[in-house]
Amino acid sequence: MRCDIIPRLSMPSPSEPHLWSFANSVATAPCDCLAHEERERAARYVRPERSAQSLTARAHLRHVLAAYVAKPARALAIASAPSGKPFMEQRGGETPVRFSVSHTQGFIVIAIARFDVGVDCERVRALEHAEKIAQRWFGARAAQFIVSSTNPQLAFFERWCLLEALAKRSGLGLAGVNKSGTQCEHELVEGKLKLIPMPENFVVALASQSAIQCVAVSLNYRPFQRVALG
Repeated sequence: MRCDIIPRLSMPSPSEPHLWSFANSVATAPCDCLAHEERERAARYVRPERSAQSLTARAHLRHVLAAYVAKPARALAIASAPSGKPFMEQRGGETPVRFSVSHTQGFIVIAIARFDVGVDCERVRALEHAEKIAQRWFGARAAQFIVSSTNPQLAFFERWCLLEALAKRSGLGLAGVNKSGTQCEHELVEGKLKLIPMPENFVVALASQSAIQCVAVSLNYRPFQRVALG
């Protein structure tokens, strides 16, 4: 399925967000739909590959959103709140479309939901000073769990993605998330925060305002696959 001819889509149910994922080496998106501001934002990256990835992610986002509101991708008005969280301007009476986008080296994810949502993805890799970062952002208990884990790199990025997903859902950034670990644990128990199974070496976390029972996942514009989450 090509990203410029996605058929009209219905909004997901509250308990089953839609998750669009893209491997950069496979899925590309026409960038002629991007606004001037989006191109300017991408140009601020120092590294060319980061700039190109930002453009690709925004192009995918526009084509995905267009399928839910039945409008041309280039006609969508995407703005940012004072906190920096992006949103789509819609007329009164239209069904609100909430979204979140994240990209890392080689991978892009876009979450679509009826309520505020946050998604984050990371490539699992060696990270300098990971223990110090964990102690600062995750709290002593979670940092100790990561250090003693059989796979510290995976444990670190799972925790990081969970924290980032919460931050993106709130729109307040990491400063607005409880770093003691209690918020993560509480929302994991409530089912509002989930780790989503993804290709090897990538971690994806999703935060919603309601309990997530399952998620419909599309990889590189292929048909959705329903993934039940325990």
